[in-house]
Amino acid sequence: MNAAARLRVALIACVTMLCAAGPAAPAAGAAEPTCIEGRVVSVESGDTLTVLDARAVPRRVRLAGIEAPAWGRPGSHRSKDSLARLVLEQPVRVDCYAHDPKGRIVGKLSAVSPDMPCRGRPDCPMTLDPGLAQLTMGRARRFPAHASLQTAQDRARYDDAEREARAKKVGLWRDSAGAGFGKTGVP
Repeated sequence: MNAAARLRVALIACVTMLCAAGPAAPAAGAAEPTCIEGRVVSVESGDTLTVLDARAVPRRVRLAGIEAPAWGRPGSHRSKDSLARLVLEQPVRVDCYAHDPKGRIVGKLSAVSPDMPCRGRPDCPMTLDPGLAQLTMGRARRFPAHASLQTAQDRARYDDAEREARAKKVGLWRDSAGAGFGKTGVP
């Protein structure tokens, strides 16, 4: 075997080992380098869920750009149930932006819409943004602390969705403006 062939074999061996090892874990507080693909295995609230990734590692995810009422506040159960109907036990993709102080991944979720006839098939497109859907149904409100993580287009879409939900008085905005968020607006 000549030198070029030995180099090629060594290079292939190195690449194979790196691919088998998978991506390195990010430092605490650092953004994930890539998306997570997996299945939602639990929904904790209207803005937090757990995704079981391709290596069967549970990953807690906080939906970027929205805030649902805290557990026990008015609307918290409906917000959680709404998110569960959209994504529980469904394949999802997470665009990872950062980690929050609780160690959760903050990111944008993509899923297959429940009304897609192909739902459940691996070739079905993930066109649903569950965070935007929560805002549209009045099950959450915008969370300005995440605005800098979002694209300008997502910020505008999320702002418009909340504004429209408030105007139509749906979900949390039905009876009293955002009762689930208390007088100070803090859930």
